[in-house]
Amino acid sequence: MGRLGPEVDAELLSMHFLHAQRYDEAWHHARVAGNRARDRYANVEAEVLFERALAAARRMPHLEGAEVASVWESLGDVRERAGRYDRATRAYREARRLVRGQPVTEAGLCLKEAWLPERRGRHAEAVRWIRRGLGVLEGRPGAEAAGVRAQLSVWYAAVRQIQGRHHEAVTWCERTVTEARRSGERGAEAHALFILDWAWVSLGRFDLATHSERALALYVELGDLGGEAVVLNNLGGFAYFRGQWDEAVTYYERGRDARLRTGDDIEAATGTCNIGEVLADQGHHDEAESCLLDALRVWRAARYRPGIGYARSLMGRLAARRGRFVEAHEQFEAAKAEYAAVGIAGDARTVDAWIAECLVLEGRAGPALAAVDAIEHDAGAEWAETGERALLERVRGLAFAQLGDTDAARGALTMSLAAGEERAADYEVALTQGALARVARLEGDAVGATRLEKQSDATLRRLGVKSVPVVPDHPERDSVDGAAR
Repeated sequence: MGRLGPEVDAELLSMHFLHAQRYDEAWHHARVAGNRARDRYANVEAEVLFERALAAARRMPHLEGAEVASVWESLGDVRERAGRYDRATRAYREARRLVRGQPVTEAGLCLKEAWLPERRGRHAEAVRWIRRGLGVLEGRPGAEAAGVRAQLSVWYAAVRQIQGRHHEAVTWCERTVTEARRSGERGAEAHALFILDWAWVSLGRFDLATHSERALALYVELGDLGGEAVVLNNLGGFAYFRGQWDEAVTYYERGRDARLRTGDDIEAATGTCNIGEVLADQGHHDEAESCLLDALRVWRAARYRPGIGYARSLMGRLAARRGRFVEAHEQFEAAKAEYAAVGIAGDARTVDAWIAECLVLEGRAGPALAAVDAIEHDAGAEWAETGERALLERVRGLAFAQLGDTDAARGALTMSLAAGEERAADYEVALTQGALARVARLEGDAVGATRLEKQSDATLRRLGVKSVPVVPDHPERDSVDGAAR
């Protein structure tokens, strides 16, 4: 029977030919139907069809290994999208076994094997696979090898960025952009450009984070919905930190919708979680909790530990703002355990900052000061670049105010204000202005306090904030000497 046109139901034909033991036709039609399902992000359907093609291939010893490997690779891709990481790993390893001696293809599969531990937060393992792929390509000339080398390099940068090694991420991104442009690998260029912006923002250099729109345009040109989704989510994060919250939520929603269209519920949950963070900051606590729980359910089902840590850390901060302090500390400790298990130091440090904030909300001024001092000590020379510095200096100032040391409180809060203004972090600035107003009233400066309150209230109204965390005026009795309760 001859090969039929695209109007024919290839899926039905593939099943018919497989049962009829007409393996050549089953192989052909299963691949055609599988590719169509993959291209429209019907991942579960595509998985069934690629498995059917491979079932036929087992009865076709004359097939080239590379041809069969391409189907194993496609099978791994759709399993990875669907969050079936163990099954995806098996598929990629079968593909790699069939292409030994083909360095460019083998290196590309090493990259895909790096994706899977990265998605589960096993970053050291991801780095090993990337280095293995780079080793396979060492000394290989040609644009094709250069393109795969660029893809491996940018994933190395991405993992280092996740691990909090921002300067190293910048170096690798800049290197990748050069190689990607030389080889014409636009996907790697786009990836490097948005990771570069993420690293610069992490270092407090919003002025240098100017590449994401170009990355988004490249992904649109390539028809890469997954890439679009990641950049949109990052743009949402940048808008959030700048205090452009309506714009941030719009980006988050667009990124989540793009991810859902690819069938990737795990990455889509990131957008849901980020929207929950905005709602929590605005004081919409019930709506925020609903978003965070939705994301947590998805990530738990996938055993995606970085996501679990992120959701639980935000749930801890939300509980602290609602005065549910026992719950808050439980969530924070659970989040830190997840981050420790996968080696994400930067996010663990953010949790420590939120624990310090929780302590001052409890009125535990001594432990709050000790927590801030410990974070500053650990940060060392990087303290000035710490993204949480505005928050931490505010916590320090509020703790001093609770202890009655208004001079020290004003000094810390002034540093918090400068750190927030430097990053154009309007929410942080508004909260610190409110804290400075409290100190001004304690010192009898009613005029200064009123001026600061008006500035704070205007920003909070623009951000849609209906309530802010309530900070007690005085410390708990046992917190003065820094002892924990």
